[in-house]
Amino acid sequence: MSNRPIELLTIDDDPIFRLGLATALEAFDDIRVIAQADSMATALARLAEKIPDLVILEPAMPDGWQLCRQTRQDYPDLPIFLLSATTDSENLLAAQAYGVKGYAPKGTAIEEIVAALRLVAAGETQWYPMPSLRQPIRRRNWLVRTGESGLAQIEATLKEVQAQLDNPQLPLFDWLYWSGRRRELLASRWLVKQLVPIEVVVVPETAPEPKKNSDRGGDLAISPKRDLSRLSLLPTDLLVPGTSPTAIILNNTLAKIQLGIENRTGVPLEIDILQANKKQEIFYLVLDRFRKILEDLRSLNVTREELPQKRSLVLRELLESSLLDFFSQYYTSLDLNANKIIEIFSLDARTIEEEILEKIPMIDELLGYCLFETHLAIDNVFYRSESPEAIARAEIILQNLIERIVNAIVQTILNNFSEIEIIKQNLYQKKYLSSREIARFRNDISWRYRKERYIEEPKNIFESQYRLFFLNGGSLKTTYIYAPRQDELYQLRGIPWLVTIVLELRDALSPRLRAVVGFVGKGVVYLLTQVIGRAIGLIARGIIQGIGNTLQETRYGKNSERGK
Repeated sequence: MSNRPIELLTIDDDPIFRLGLATALEAFDDIRVIAQADSMATALARLAEKIPDLVILEPAMPDGWQLCRQTRQDYPDLPIFLLSATTDSENLLAAQAYGVKGYAPKGTAIEEIVAALRLVAAGETQWYPMPSLRQPIRRRNWLVRTGESGLAQIEATLKEVQAQLDNPQLPLFDWLYWSGRRRELLASRWLVKQLVPIEVVVVPETAPEPKKNSDRGGDLAISPKRDLSRLSLLPTDLLVPGTSPTAIILNNTLAKIQLGIENRTGVPLEIDILQANKKQEIFYLVLDRFRKILEDLRSLNVTREELPQKRSLVLRELLESSLLDFFSQYYTSLDLNANKIIEIFSLDARTIEEEILEKIPMIDELLGYCLFETHLAIDNVFYRSESPEAIARAEIILQNLIERIVNAIVQTILNNFSEIEIIKQNLYQKKYLSSREIARFRNDISWRYRKERYIEEPKNIFESQYRLFFLNGGSLKTTYIYAPRQDELYQLRGIPWLVTIVLELRDALSPRLRAVVGFVGKGVVYLLTQVIGRAIGLIARGIIQGIGNTLQETRYGKNSERGK
């Protein structure tokens, strides 16, 4: 194993934690995450495809302890390392008894976890010190107990809500209600996990010492007196420290991604085919990659004047690195590697650059804002970088960038792997599993790009505006912002140019046409009421008078006959 990296399978139902763990482990050349799983079924499928060198498991996830036991039974030679936020000593000691090789609580420094992983992969046993069952195990305060009870209730309610959403005959109004309910529960679960403190474990003085590494002449020394503020692998790992404008917009975007990404724009998007958790996972990944690119640009001492020349390079790097990170969990299943992914992407690169990357607006302004805290122009008024207006506008630009990059990633998947079963089962929503629905979805996306190319984009250029996608309240929405686009207007040719001419003709003719129609309408009304109406009235009056005269003459004739 010394000649190659230690291959890991990480199993955790928290996508943010999985992403944070994978990102943290990238710094170590001898460890590589080859697959990830968020459920028992997915984990068993990953193990059936390829057996890693080591499994990292969160046993507190649904069916986590059952998965731990089954994995030990089915793969007795596969070492398991428990990385958990709970300290359920009874289950932990039971796991140790049936052969689980290692354990550490979440929040342990990444260097200590990596050292433990190396020992376990080498055949050693390394456990964080646990309390003895023969003595008081833990001091559980009311907040811990309340938090655990609340989480159990949330999980039970989530299952009921998901059962409602799985009903294919659910009316639209009910679907909207249950989807909102599910987002509320997911947000509540995440918030409770962040607020509920870790249990205080009382380690007896007679607790056994961790086993020493006889081969390496020392022990691992995972100290129980760790600093609990070092939550290096918890979801807060993606938070950017500080109160700078860049940190604010990155953290605000992270919080909005956690609330959900339900498409409420009325525009068909590539991300619509993805499961909700996968959609969030890709958004997290792209956001984290953008943060790293900002750090790289700072380390390279890029000047403000160089940003326009580096725009295309930054966008392509953001897309390619995000694409590689996302596909890394499918290398084994798809028989791929980084070089093959880049080769496949290069086949679609020109189309993606023309249809997506080149049309992402205000990248220079966003990079200047994040790197140099430049003022941001809003409707031709410049706002300081720390002003609420500038922060809100920068957030929208950043979220639009992330949405476009995610669409490009999904488009690469649809163009090259849309019918591969493992991709369909792990990424797509249930209603898009059939080939017919996938074809229909791809056709809708193609028609959307045609409409944008020939109608929407020329219209937006002519109206001096950009359409941006942004996150708000768990939904993806659209807004339009003003921006001068005269240079683009002069470069339009063919059908897009003709569309602007039609719009200009409509604007020029419609007021006059409305005036003519209004004048003609008034004339018609006058003709009908004052001329034809009066004529008809006179005719009717004459007829009535004639009838009256006839009646009078008839009556007079009868009276005359009676007189005779």
